[in-house]
Amino acid sequence: MCKYARNTGQAAGAGTACSGGTLRSGFSSATYWSSSDVGAYAWFLRFYNNLQVAAVKYDSGYVRPVRAF
Repeated sequence: MCKYARNTGQAAGAGTACSGGTLRSGFSSATYWSSSDVGAYAWFLRFYNNLQVAAVKYDSGYVRPVRAF
């Protein structure tokens, strides 16, 4: 999702780290939550600096539903 949100032109998948590009319209530069959790924590990603961190689940942030085919 980072590669799409930042309009990087990179191929989808985990083989290439998300880098470059500019943030697409409709995305916030704030924190987005992942559906993956780590006990009392959940993963989040900040699209403005590509930082991925586990944080406590009661912190606020955006969510973006994604459906894969």
